[in-house]
Amino acid sequence: MGLIYLEDVDEKLNNGKQNVICDTNVWYRIGDGRYVPPSEVDLISTFQSFAELATTTNMIGLPLYQQVVQAIYGHATATISVSPFDYVLQNQFEDYQGNSDKIKEIITGFTRILKMDMSTLQPMDKEFLGEVERRCTEYRKPQQDFADMGNAELPRIQNNLKKKEARKAHLANWDREGLKNFIKFWFDTVAGISGYNIDWDVFDWTQIELFMCVTESFFKKLETTVGMKIKTNDVPDWFNLMYTKPGKKYLSFDEKWTKRIYEDERVRHYLHADGIPQ
Repeated sequence: MGLIYLEDVDEKLNNGKQNVICDTNVWYRIGDGRYVPPSEVDLISTFQSFAELATTTNMIGLPLYQQVVQAIYGHATATISVSPFDYVLQNQFEDYQGNSDKIKEIITGFTRILKMDMSTLQPMDKEFLGEVERRCTEYRKPQQDFADMGNAELPRIQNNLKKKEARKAHLANWDREGLKNFIKFWFDTVAGISGYNIDWDVFDWTQIELFMCVTESFFKKLETTVGMKIKTNDVPDWFNLMYTKPGKKYLSFDEKWTKRIYEDERVRHYLHADGIPQ
């Protein structure tokens, strides 16, 4: 199936099926046969998955990699071809142009992988793969910078919350407005690349409800667990949640994230049944 490239899955997928935003591990399981998706839903891939695939060591010489890309092209009804930040902003502000111009080029370039003969386990075109990896690494750098920034601050917070009483008080009086301000900083940074000023007075926070609630849970755990850090692989999986608007479902087999969703009554309904943790 030829992928439909969308900035908003609502643009063309008005066929009555449930839209399911997928984590990268969904495509791995489809690729190796561990998961057969239901026919009554539209599986939606995202650029986050392509960027994650492009910067993994599985790129070089492994048939599994081609199987994963084939799983996306064969089973995804559409791909959201903009970054999660651009996706949120473009769906709220008509005059926002975004910073995702080269993303579709990267996704389209993956069609070359499908045409390569991998039966002999020969390495793929290193020049081509190097270019894809360079672009995707460049795209993901701000996300990694965020992780580094957060990890630099975490030890101080964790040391102040070593005692049980301190942790209990901290969680009871957790600063939700502070979280909003932090997320505003991320969005302002991304929008500022193209010189855009976000009107926060009209920003609809309900559109990123799932992302907000999971971020709250994630931050609480980070702040109260000595030694815990934001891992490199956390960021793309975590930010992928931004694509899941109200009315959509999210599918992942990574219990690090699905447990947070399932255990939070505010957002449990976003989780597709096949991803409910056992």
